[in-house]
Amino acid sequence: MIYLDHAATSWPKPAQVLEAWSRYQRDVAGSPGRGSHRGAVEASQQVEIARREIVAFLGASDPSRLIFTPSCTHAINLALAGVLRRGDHVVATALDHNAVLRTLAELEARGEVSVTLVAPRSDGRIAVDDVVAAWQPQTRLVVASHASNALGSLIDAAALGELARSRNVLFLLDAAQTAGVVPIDAPRLNADLVAIPSHKGLLAPAGVGALWAAPGIELRPIHFGGTGGDSTSLRPNLLWPQSFEAGTGNPGGIVAMAEGVRFVAEEGVLRILQRERGLLQQLREGLSAIGGVRLFGPADPQQSVGVLSMALEGLDAAEVGAALDSAFEIRVRTGHLCAAQAAAAVGAPASGFVRFSVGFSTTTEEIDAAISAVREIAASM
Repeated sequence: MIYLDHAATSWPKPAQVLEAWSRYQRDVAGSPGRGSHRGAVEASQQVEIARREIVAFLGASDPSRLIFTPSCTHAINLALAGVLRRGDHVVATALDHNAVLRTLAELEARGEVSVTLVAPRSDGRIAVDDVVAAWQPQTRLVVASHASNALGSLIDAAALGELARSRNVLFLLDAAQTAGVVPIDAPRLNADLVAIPSHKGLLAPAGVGALWAAPGIELRPIHFGGTGGDSTSLRPNLLWPQSFEAGTGNPGGIVAMAEGVRFVAEEGVLRILQRERGLLQQLREGLSAIGGVRLFGPADPQQSVGVLSMALEGLDAAEVGAALDSAFEIRVRTGHLCAAQAAAAVGAPASGFVRFSVGFSTTTEEIDAAISAVREIAASM
């Protein structure tokens, strides 16, 4: 089996990541923040060690500013619903994931905010100048995907963050496709909020996300319940990060996420990125030589992460994906990829994309096999 769906979730997970998860489940008898016995204390310690390591991985220093969530989508919901106020204007992009766009659509439908979407240029990239041109006097937040999950295209986060800071506009960076693959130094990027998942580039199991908020950024909790703090008050004081982590979380997943951070840091994030870009170039060159194939996204792999979407003339995307799976044992993602606005912006067929996404474990031989499979499918049309 050839797995080319790493943009959805990475596979296989490194052995040390799985062992960290298993060791926690096997050896730690307690819930973090819920008790003073040795097991609960150990659980709390392991979660806080993970928090410190993930904060440092993002270039920051204050662990209390990192909030663990059940997913990156939950982190984005917290960022948007927690920071926006009635009357605010938000600038987003047509390449954003539905985690962003549906949350904003709901807030807009309630009459709480207004939203402007910025379309990509012809190369599938968002121009910072176009984002700036969409700002209004009441703009409070700009949100952008660090890399599109549909096209792979990167945004110039540093330039956008600098401009947002100069205009006193908050900047939320959706790093779902870049955490563990592209170096992220949140303070240097002038990011006010960064959302990341555990299960993509950080190579950990699904079930954990995190939201980093810069010092001084005020958030409102959007979930309520037990936080392991003062249980006597129904309206306790706001504490970071406890007030945003209501309920028992996923401590084993958090520990595994930190192990994934250690793994990619030891391998070298830049080395991982350049290797994936080499695979992407190999894939793009091979697919572009096949008649009937249409490719989407930047032609230059240096402007992208390891994602390449295509369409095959005359065939439904789901048909192509099914053929790759059943006849060649190649697993890819098809459809609109939770990014229908992106599909519409680049003129994708009604059935959407066939997306190939490489990862840490992908080999050049697997890319050659994928190219050969598409060639056979195209020839049999």
